[in-house]
Amino acid sequence: MSNPKRRKPEKPMEVVQLERWRKLNRSENTELQILELDWPVAIEIIQCAIKILLEHGQDAEQQETAITEMMLKVLTRYARASAQAHPDDGFRLHQTVHALQTCLSERLATEVPIDRLVTNPRVMAILERISAVS
Repeated sequence: MSNPKRRKPEKPMEVVQLERWRKLNRSENTELQILELDWPVAIEIIQCAIKILLEHGQDAEQQETAITEMMLKVLTRYARASAQAHPDDGFRLHQTVHALQTCLSERLATEVPIDRLVTNPRVMAILERISAVS
């Protein structure tokens, strides 16, 4: 009886691209880890944003540049939101998602609805609550 080798399932390209960005940007990766500890769902949302970027056929170098620019803007916005003494910690996630939407809209020259980034209904409710207050 032979033991067929099990193939690892292939990772989605957005996961691979985020892992690549993490390796290439060690200092910023620390900031991303803080965001991930604060809001674990943020990684899933960032991967959705990367997937949207990848769907708009660019060469590999353009994709990498777009991801790097987006990540820097998102982490800067998150850091600014963290520095503010906002009473609702959902504010940091809201600012992060808004930064992703802005970056995608600028890059793709079209609005990107929030439901393309956020699929979790509980997270959507948090973001809607913060939007209503802001």
